[in-house]
Amino acid sequence: MRRIGHRALVLTVGTALGLVSGGCPLDWFTGTTTTNKGTALKRFTSGDELLRYFRQQAMEHAQSRMGGTMGGVGANVAFATAPAGATGAADESGGQGGDGTTYTTTNVQEAGVDEGDVFKSDGTNFYIAKGRSLRIARAVPFAEMGELGSLDFEQTIDSIYLNGSTVLVLAQKYDYGDYYPGQRGGMDIMMWPPYFANSSVVIYAVDVTDPNTPVVTAKNELDGALVSSRLTDGRLIVVLTFLPQLPDDVNTFTVGALELGDVMPMMRSDVGDDLAVIPENCYYPETPNGYSMIAVVTLDAANIASVLGSVAVLADAQTIYASTEAVYAASTDYGVAADYRASTVIHKFKFSTDGVPDYAGSGAVPGTILNQFSLGEYEGYLRVATHLDAWGMPVFVAMGAPMMAATGSGGTAQGIDDPNAADQTVTSPPQQAEIPTDVQSNAVWVLGENAGKLEVVGKITGIAPNETLYAARFMGNRGYLVTYRKVDPLFVLDLNDPTNPQKLGELKIPGYSEYLHPWGDTHLIGVGKATQPTDESFDWFQGVQISLFDVSDWSNPQVVQQLTFGGRGSECDVSSTHKAFAFLADSGLLALPMRLTAESEIPWEGGDTVFDGVIAFRVERAAGFAELGRLDSVLEDTWDWTAWHRPAFIGDILYAVTPEGVRAADVADFSAPAVLELTPSVSGTGGAE
Repeated sequence: MRRIGHRALVLTVGTALGLVSGGCPLDWFTGTTTTNKGTALKRFTSGDELLRYFRQQAMEHAQSRMGGTMGGVGANVAFATAPAGATGAADESGGQGGDGTTYTTTNVQEAGVDEGDVFKSDGTNFYIAKGRSLRIARAVPFAEMGELGSLDFEQTIDSIYLNGSTVLVLAQKYDYGDYYPGQRGGMDIMMWPPYFANSSVVIYAVDVTDPNTPVVTAKNELDGALVSSRLTDGRLIVVLTFLPQLPDDVNTFTVGALELGDVMPMMRSDVGDDLAVIPENCYYPETPNGYSMIAVVTLDAANIASVLGSVAVLADAQTIYASTEAVYAASTDYGVAADYRASTVIHKFKFSTDGVPDYAGSGAVPGTILNQFSLGEYEGYLRVATHLDAWGMPVFVAMGAPMMAATGSGGTAQGIDDPNAADQTVTSPPQQAEIPTDVQSNAVWVLGENAGKLEVVGKITGIAPNETLYAARFMGNRGYLVTYRKVDPLFVLDLNDPTNPQKLGELKIPGYSEYLHPWGDTHLIGVGKATQPTDESFDWFQGVQISLFDVSDWSNPQVVQQLTFGGRGSECDVSSTHKAFAFLADSGLLALPMRLTAESEIPWEGGDTVFDGVIAFRVERAAGFAELGRLDSVLEDTWDWTAWHRPAFIGDILYAVTPEGVRAADVADFSAPAVLELTPSVSGTGGAE
């Protein structure tokens, strides 16, 4: 039986309980307590002011921790390899080669804003991150695929970008030292999800003009853990979270001896060492609340040693969304004053006239977001979709395949303003949104920038009481939500008027979608799971489900077709990362990577893996999906498994790409595929880590 490539990151119950005792639940991880949600941040005027702030906060934080350590948190955290964050501009995830052949590129959320991935294509060659090595493979003609060149690095590659004839390689470097949390040189968990202190991001510029002999032409290292990055208009935007390390013996003298280079992220490039962010570009809340920071560093993509601009705020970052106008950093906060109910804190970094993001304002909304697709900007307004729990304590669960659908909590439907309203649209919201209490529901908030604040200007609350938010997508003046309990309601939102958003249409169907991909203005493609109904308050999750929705009539969305693949335990990589979605909108060619298990008559049992690869479809708006064929992935020999899958098209040729190799076939004939197996990595420099 093949091993399902499912990865998990588990926080034990003991740790979860520890986090919610004695103050802010995230304080032990980050040194940062509740953010001032309703106020703009202030700017440091000098390095001396920043140092005084840090020293005061460091002493207060050290005194609040058990014996100056993490109170045993590290011992209660069980680690396994975590999946990439799950979070393309519809119809624009493709390129065109010099001969006019269309090909798929990385599926991104916003057109014009590229996202780093483990695989890139220029329509001729493939660029593949294989553990600690970059591999370049000839892709066309597919019958002559071959490995051209490779380059090894000291760190495992996180993501790559293709910028003309240069590949930008981003790798995360860890200084583990002795594993004593809280000690300088050790491994300190900064926040949840875990970003580690004593880490840095190493960026390499690799010249691939001659793909047979790639050459590193520049290197830059930035202190901090990589949250996310973007490439837009020749600028590489790197978002870091940074936690200054306290001395081993924390006291007034040792903390007072710290200098700017000890408390600010540094940059080390070929031209020398310098501060990654100057103190005068750092912002802090009026009421001090910790010292971890988000740093947004903008580099010239053609000269990665050149910093075009940088800015930092003393706050946390878990999710990054970027439009062509701004970068937003969001994190979950559990406020003591709100009985530890979750809210989402958002910081906006707006692009200046020279294309560099600078701090613009902060705000917060009740509830938690799913991923980057829970946010979307349009005409200067940010739309945010959140799920609001009924419980007053944060609940941590394993990030794994759930055993059954969420049942929701009991109680009556309640909105933000009217506790008796099951669903409401609010045209005159208060400046500070209140948090509901005794029922879970969902909401969409519209935020506008005003004098350094992100203020709620419109909202829809009480959406789908007792259901969980599974997917969100904002495109222009429309929004789409998927919630689930026993059926999958697809909601269509009218966002034309930011002060008066409206829920126009709703469609209830079996199963649910976890990713929504707009196809023009009239259709949506959904990827998620089928479910097996029961007479109980839950359904059993089953195989992969794909759906085509007709949303041309906003008030009356329709399902064109739904298909299910495999049995319980089947997975599609698109559910965990949108970058695994390959679609050529003009020709209707769609490819999805799937690992399918055998169907079982017992709904709670999964079968053996029967397929691991890519399935290709021709999609028509009126008829739906027509399967063209299946292409097996090249898998790791030892485990019959691989770290990731990416499908790709170049014209009518389908490719199934993994770190182990590439298999390709013409969509008109799958009988004689071509195979390229990448050479194994040298021990210590490669492999899927």
